[in-house]
Amino acid sequence: TVSDTGSLSFTTLPYQVVFDVEYDTSTQNQPPNSVGDGQLDIVVGEERIITKSMLTTGLNPPYSDPEGDEASMLKILTVPLNGNLRLNGVVVVSGQEISFTDIESNLLTYTSEGFPSNEIEKFEFEISDSVSGQYSG
Repeated sequence: TVSDTGSLSFTTLPYQVVFDVEYDTSTQNQPPNSVGDGQLDIVVGEERIITKSMLTTGLNPPYSDPEGDEASMLKILTVPLNGNLRLNGVVVVSGQEISFTDIESNLLTYTSEGFPSNEIEKFEFEISDSVSGQYSG
């Protein structure tokens, strides 16, 4: 309800005030701006632990985030054809999200189980930061 400054009497009917709020995108937390490629040499049949450093500082170019946010989640886009990624012993599937807490606990491994036709085995991934929750890769 409203009143004027002289009478201080309020109206009997309610009225509306509408706010037009604009979002300042310059203050919005941005997703990682760099997630590069990595490389690992491995012998067929060998199991290797995939570490946080392999997926961040060991990439070319290394992981970086405009605000300096830590890597939070790894999303597996494609899985290896001749080996397996495993999280705590369970085979990882395409689309699976893995926390860097699990990675730092040495729960993510890769085992080469056969010879790739072109001698290169790969999996594709994206990384989200700890604040925006948006993936980049």
